[in-house]
Amino acid sequence: RRGAVIAFANTLVFGGVLLGSLGSGFLSKIGLGASNIFIVSGIGSAALTIGALWVLPETFIRLMLVLFTHTIYRLTIIGRDRIPQDGGALLVPNHVSFIDGLLLLATTDRPIRFLVDQHYYDHRMLQPFAKIMGVIPISSNGSPREILYALRQAGQSLDRGELVCIFPEGQITRTGNLLPFRSGFTRIVKGRDVSIIPINLDRVWGSVFSFIGGRFLAKWPTRFPYPITLSIGEPLPSTTSAEEVRQAVQELGEAAWRLRKPSRRPLHHSFVWSMRKHPFRVVFGDATRPRVSCFQALTGAIALGRALRPNWEGQQTVGILLPPSVVGALANVAATLSGRTTVNLNYTVGVQGLESASKQAGLMTVLTSRVFLEKAKVELPANLTPIWIEEIRNTIDSQARLTAVLLALFAPIRVLERRCGAMAHPTVDDIATIIFSSGSTGEPKGVL
Repeated sequence: RRGAVIAFANTLVFGGVLLGSLGSGFLSKIGLGASNIFIVSGIGSAALTIGALWVLPETFIRLMLVLFTHTIYRLTIIGRDRIPQDGGALLVPNHVSFIDGLLLLATTDRPIRFLVDQHYYDHRMLQPFAKIMGVIPISSNGSPREILYALRQAGQSLDRGELVCIFPEGQITRTGNLLPFRSGFTRIVKGRDVSIIPINLDRVWGSVFSFIGGRFLAKWPTRFPYPITLSIGEPLPSTTSAEEVRQAVQELGEAAWRLRKPSRRPLHHSFVWSMRKHPFRVVFGDATRPRVSCFQALTGAIALGRALRPNWEGQQTVGILLPPSVVGALANVAATLSGRTTVNLNYTVGVQGLESASKQAGLMTVLTSRVFLEKAKVELPANLTPIWIEEIRNTIDSQARLTAVLLALFAPIRVLERRCGAMAHPTVDDIATIIFSSGSTGEPKGVL
């Protein structure tokens, strides 16, 4: 289809060149000079352009939007052929930013009718464009009759063989995570022989148009052009439930993450980079230390990792039994910097649960606190050797703190890993942590 369109466009171009040449010859023959011929040609071109925009305003807007998105973003589209070339289909993507609809327009040459919140549809700057694009307004706070009317409009569009897109989460994510799907879109396809197309927008979270950092637009782009992967899944029957569609979208996101895994950095790389980028921003806090800056957190984690190096020698998996606190967070970061897998033990499971979890994870030691164990009345299992955080803290003197500050300021990541006792360079394929259940149904179960 695209080849036919390009061929027809080339025919029109060459036909226009021929007509322009004949017209220029005619204008020259009746006595017009070169400058006048250019003026007449310009007026004619402007008239034809205005006429084309008047007849096909949606096509022009789509062209501008696609050019805009391809300038700011570098799109990778997977499964483009899964959107049908004709006939109705319901597109169901995740909702990550304000420009998700623009990105979806780049996936197909066909027009898409979006269901958009009434609040944005009524905006005086957006409404003219929304009407041209055939947007269907829907109000989440409206009456049942208004909502059903919008859903009925979407269903009629499907009956006419159009593409319809709805964001089933109902709002833009504020955390980057996939929200629960509302079941309203199932009413659109109920009783209709149309496909549901799951779509995942990957890496949009983090762009300037997303709510990362709790702000919209008020941030600098991290990369330009910004890479985005748009994955289109296999068509699903109209009888598919909302939970099954959500699962399909989630699986597309997982597959997209695997595609970009080679370019991903381990967790501690991102932590070090973020702490150095915003050294004075508050990152941790608890009852004893309400404000811990990013640089203080990085310095503390490095100092703690260096102090724990002899105690963790030869251990790939290390146990941590500390309350939710600054020192607990720093202990986890210190272990990750040293390339080890952390196991945060649940002190509420009792001595048998702790013993079971430690044996399953292959733990030999556990970092804990005497004060915490006394207050929580926790008994350690016999197979674990305690490492007391109070004693470790006393080994961090002024020289160790100064060394940690210098490493936090200047040391490359690989140097930090070696100084903290990493046995090998950690990668994204290594296990970061093991989380155990409470064991309420039997033995505690671990998740990697």
